[in-house]
Amino acid sequence: MRRMSTAFYLASYVAAMIIAIPLITIVAAALGRTEEGMPFVCAGLLVMVYGAVVYMVFLYKIWAAIQGVHARTTPGRAVGFMFIPFYNFYWVFQAVGGWAPDYNKLVEESGSGLMHASEGLGLALSIVYLVSFVSGFNPFGSAIVGLANTVLVAVFIQQGCSRVNALAEWEERRDEQVAAG
Repeated sequence: MRRMSTAFYLASYVAAMIIAIPLITIVAAALGRTEEGMPFVCAGLLVMVYGAVVYMVFLYKIWAAIQGVHARTTPGRAVGFMFIPFYNFYWVFQAVGGWAPDYNKLVEESGSGLMHASEGLGLALSIVYLVSFVSGFNPFGSAIVGLANTVLVAVFIQQGCSRVNALAEWEERRDEQVAAG
């Protein structure tokens, strides 16, 4: 199993949001929907797409790390089903909210003694994902939910990378012990 770079995933996502959100919201509000403001909004959307791609790669890799009898889905389904309109409102609870319980089952049954992942974090992130669609109609609510989402995703990325890396280290030690006899 390959380790995941917490610094890469965390910095890429957070930097993308720090750059994209002001470009889209503040510049668009200041310049309106004029020709002068559109390049900034488009640049912000491109940066946000980069952040979303990094997050989807992260989601794929954390699911790939726990494949087996414990995983409720495959990495491809975890990411792919997030793009199905309306179904993604349900699926986010499986792909994001379901990863920690499945990881924790793997840890328990392996007897590795590794630290569990927070099941509440994935659930909270899934709920905020749903709320973001409702609050999108209210600019003030949208900003608050957007900030909450960015913070929760950053914590989720840190936790996911940390747990996957710990699992990789444990598997390497176990394989060395088996090879040594």
